[in-house]
Amino acid sequence: MHDHAGEPPDPGEITTLKQLAAGLSRLRGATTYAALDKAARSLRRVDGREQVLPSSTLCDLLQGRSTPSRNTVDLFLTVCGLATEEQRRPWLAAWERVTTTYQPRPPGAVRVRTARARLLGVHAAIRVADAEGDLPAYVPRDLDADLRSQLAVAASRGGFVLLTGRSSVGKTRALYEAVTAVLPEWWLVHPSGPAAIEGMSAEPVPRTVLWLDELQRYFDQKAASAVRDLIGAGVVVVATLWPDYYEPQIAKKKSREPDRYANDRELLRLAHIIDVPADFSPAERRRTAALASVDRRLGVALDSSDAGITQVLAAGPELVRWWEQAPAAQCYGQAVITAALDARRVGGQASLSRQYLADATPAYLTPSQQATAPEDWLDQALDYATTPLHGAASALLASPAGMGKIAGYVVADYLHQHARRERRGVHLPDRVWKAQIDHHHPDDVKRFADSAVRRGREADAEAFYQKGIAVGDKQAYYDFVRYLVDRERFDEAMVVLRPITEQGDMLALVQMGIFLSVRNRIDEFGQLAGVDDQTVRKTARSLYELFIETESEYDVSVPPREIPVAELTVAADRGDTIAAYQLASFYASQGRLPELTERADRGDRFSAYRLSDLLSKQGKADEAVAALRPYADGGDDQALDRLVKLLADHHCIEELERYASLGDRHACDRLAQLLADRNRIDDLDRRARSGDKAALLRSAEWLVGQGDIDGAVTLLRPCVTESGWLGIGEHIRLLSRLLAARGTTDEVVAELRLLVDAGHASAAGALIGLLVAHGRFDDLDEEVAAGTPGAADAVRAGEE
Repeated sequence: MHDHAGEPPDPGEITTLKQLAAGLSRLRGATTYAALDKAARSLRRVDGREQVLPSSTLCDLLQGRSTPSRNTVDLFLTVCGLATEEQRRPWLAAWERVTTTYQPRPPGAVRVRTARARLLGVHAAIRVADAEGDLPAYVPRDLDADLRSQLAVAASRGGFVLLTGRSSVGKTRALYEAVTAVLPEWWLVHPSGPAAIEGMSAEPVPRTVLWLDELQRYFDQKAASAVRDLIGAGVVVVATLWPDYYEPQIAKKKSREPDRYANDRELLRLAHIIDVPADFSPAERRRTAALASVDRRLGVALDSSDAGITQVLAAGPELVRWWEQAPAAQCYGQAVITAALDARRVGGQASLSRQYLADATPAYLTPSQQATAPEDWLDQALDYATTPLHGAASALLASPAGMGKIAGYVVADYLHQHARRERRGVHLPDRVWKAQIDHHHPDDVKRFADSAVRRGREADAEAFYQKGIAVGDKQAYYDFVRYLVDRERFDEAMVVLRPITEQGDMLALVQMGIFLSVRNRIDEFGQLAGVDDQTVRKTARSLYELFIETESEYDVSVPPREIPVAELTVAADRGDTIAAYQLASFYASQGRLPELTERADRGDRFSAYRLSDLLSKQGKADEAVAALRPYADGGDDQALDRLVKLLADHHCIEELERYASLGDRHACDRLAQLLADRNRIDDLDRRARSGDKAALLRSAEWLVGQGDIDGAVTLLRPCVTESGWLGIGEHIRLLSRLLAARGTTDEVVAELRLLVDAGHASAAGALIGLLVAHGRFDDLDEEVAAGTPGAADAVRAGEE
């Protein structure tokens, strides 16, 4: 349909609405409006609706009267003969450019298409002859289709896409390529920290990509709220995260313990999560081979046998050799790298100061090496540690403190992951712990203190907290108080807490109130905290609201002796959460369905909960479900949890499948259990093969029930060792029991250690339990040195 007498302009040069209209007009050629509309109507219908291009729409489009919708432009391009997505992409990019021309630019933003991959966290690759550029040719990944479709969905309404996987598996590169392909003309913002995200949420700009490489750097009490606001404003949030930081956040908190990861968990629940496997699939390796003739770096990576393709490209193996096989003359460089790796291994994420390395490094040298060290030994060591390998990476990387100034040093990710496995059972020397206490970064206080506790070094943990308190770090106050209260050292906790309670810090007051309330000592709160009765009442109210929101096991409710219905109704209608909860509870206790129904219809979630409970007890399952469904579908997580349980209790398989298909984990768990209970093994197997972790676990349990231990092991092993799946604690525990039942304990211990080192926190409990059961206390000491959760507690319990 083109008019070849006048070729359309290069869409890459279009920047204005007038230019876009002119280009599309020339693309149309001599085709009439009627012919274009007829061609549109002949295409496959979308959502049952006919596709049309009426004259009014075409006139606006081709004369540049107003900015057209993306769907209109896409349809027009199709009927003009650009049948493939590749043909239409440059024109749609031009439309995107025109659409965002007058859109405000967020502070510090760049166009996605101009963003530099290296500045976004993509590793530079190894260097080989004839290879050009920092980055090798991109090898399409199996996950690309899912990733790009999720980005397209997020672009239409705002959304959050998170890639999880170990270091150097290609997360950041895949994300960079996907965002560049799907959203090239959007703005991209790479914030410096949580505060920058909050600032963006105050004045969000649509058609913006928020880039959060290594999401753990942005965990913050207000991060979830800020990201939710940005998504609601149409922003696309993209991020990467290691499994080490994901699984602890989503694990169910222990009963009666403060939920320290509540805010992080809320943030993660907003994301569509895509796992990036550690190794290339056969199909991905074939694509790598096909591209090796174009980029020789891919051929080098493909031929390597000691690491994965992406790890080789990031110079990982050479980093390991540089550290482990350092020549004798570079013993100081090797020791500096080891000191930095050990600091990272036990919790240090901030850059390490020169003074820390100077104080800690001698612990890794022999007396002779210390005695014969040259005066400039540290400079020589740092020169060796920061030497670029293959022109791409170094064992230590300098962090800037301004132009020409070094703030400190961080270790390469791949080398850290390797060293964490190799040195997992190595105890840190006392001198190194002292150096960390003296020279740690304030942001690392909590991580170092937790690590010290896991390794049975409680005196060091307290020293970290005290250091934080000395510089006015309020979080150190809160964490130290929790530490002391957990050990029932209440008098010491009060001494620590008093300075900030006297300043009227409500968070400190509420925290102490929670600790005391759990132990039924709320009456002591006013006296111990040194506050007046009014403050006690305010704190009790805060505790009661916490109880309402979580329906936790904390016995902190303070219900009134009499129920003033009229006053509660007025307060509830004004948004008082406590009043709404009390009113709904009262109506439920009286069985007053009409009042509960009326309030639920007006948007009172507590009334909806109680109404559903009453209807369910009366055997009215359909009505009970109907009461909860609007709230569950509207994003109320507590309503969704209640609804899923209700559907499972009444065997509503089809509706459970609907919520499971939306990714709700509880729905998947309930559905899998229901299918197993009803012996619908074919359906269970179908869901397991589609990637449903809960169904896979129930399938394995069914095989165990049939006596097929080998079959169950075959089903479970790939999901916990190969695919990079997360949230699989039960799978790991079942697999360990099955392996122990059919093999030697040494084999099981070795496999569980691999899982712990790969970041599966759930494997730690299985490993510690196995070692205790077999009396392997020497191995327990190794786990204590590695900081495996629960190891130090197990050793102490054995000593008692």
